[in-house]
Amino acid sequence: MMARAFLFLILIGCGLCAWAQTASVDQRKKDIEKLEREIVQANFDCNYDLFRRVEAEEFLFTDPKGNVITRADDLAGEKDCRKREATFELSDIHVNVYGDTAVFNARLAIRRMKDGQPITSNSRFTDVLVWRDHRWQLVAGHSSRIGN
Repeated sequence: MMARAFLFLILIGCGLCAWAQTASVDQRKKDIEKLEREIVQANFDCNYDLFRRVEAEEFLFTDPKGNVITRADDLAGEKDCRKREATFELSDIHVNVYGDTAVFNARLAIRRMKDGQPITSNSRFTDVLVWRDHRWQLVAGHSSRIGN
């Protein structure tokens, strides 16, 4: 009888641990999606404080033309940044968490006005993030333009 009770408690404990890990992964996915939305908005607002905080020292970004941009390159662009009025929508979002590493992939539609006409540009991007110093940091990213 005692062995059954002990086995029962072990099974309940294992179930609770599995649930806690799943809840933790779900929360991490939500946190990453929120951060990615902040990053997109920061591009419009020239919010380089966010990029200083989020981009890891070894950050590399490959742009749609195949150019590789380092963290230093990106932050150097602060002086040339011009705020833009635009709205955006993230869709077809995929977030995979592998321990302290995450891969975020989504479609991005940016809507803005140019010469009085509405323009929409679409892209798909992937970011790789690591959990470091109690926060998510970008270590790599890639963006590709896609048709409307």
